[in-house]
Amino acid sequence: MDKIRESFAAYFENFGIQLPDPVPARGYILEQDWSITYVVLPDEQGQPSLEFVAENRFTNPRHIRILSSGETIPLDAIRDSFTYDPDVPGDREAAEARMIANNEAVMADLEEKGLM
Repeated sequence: MDKIRESFAAYFENFGIQLPDPVPARGYILEQDWSITYVVLPDEQGQPSLEFVAENRFTNPRHIRILSSGETIPLDAIRDSFTYDPDVPGDREAAEARMIANNEAVMADLEEKGLM
């Protein structure tokens, strides 16, 4: 878990946010305007990994997995906006539908993992 803790600390280096030691199987951190929910899960090789959702009112939500090697992998996160071309008929509706479909799939995944 040392590399996971180091990678997490590096990710939030500008805010001084760190995981507790030892890292519980699941937890919640509310610091420096960040709301972070995390869970320790086995990765595809059965090694421990940490997955977290981080939200801050000044930026987009993040959904990240940190492998036991310390590698960070961005995962699909909740989208709070969408873009579209106003000159293309139906593009707004299609873009909104894609955002909603993404958010429903992400929410189901997060709920299954215990992150929501």
